[in-house]
Amino acid sequence: MNRSRGVTLIELLVTIIVLAILTTIAFPGFRNLAERRRLINATEAIYAEVQFARSEAVKRSRSLTVNVADSCLTIAEASASPALLLTSTCIALFPAISLAATGMPMALDPVRGIPSPTGGTLVLTSPSGLETRVIVSRFGRVRICSPATKKVGGYPSC
Repeated sequence: MNRSRGVTLIELLVTIIVLAILTTIAFPGFRNLAERRRLINATEAIYAEVQFARSEAVKRSRSLTVNVADSCLTIAEASASPALLLTSTCIALFPAISLAATGMPMALDPVRGIPSPTGGTLVLTSPSGLETRVIVSRFGRVRICSPATKKVGGYPSC
């Protein structure tokens, strides 16, 4: 009885071909998943920064300004001379995600953290057109939503 141990060349080639086929099928889905995660992470970071700005305005009893410039969300104390920059979150930390804003700069009331004169919207977009929004209402409520046509994650529709 001659028992051979190991793997034949044919078996090895078949295994490599099957793995190559599975990889080419799975790769586009993985890329899409990674893009969604980057967008969700960027949205959560921007949301946290706006919440931080509201709580700091009340804590410090000073008006704070939230602004978007050069794809960076900045929070500064406007009453200080020169203006005191508290934090800055740049969207460059999240590759291929873009940030646009309406209603900026937004001053936050030192008593209740309410934006003045109205709220604002921060729109984050991925290269494939997925979109999330961080909305600050005129009453200071900060929420995240995603347009129904470009749904992302478990966020409610805008």
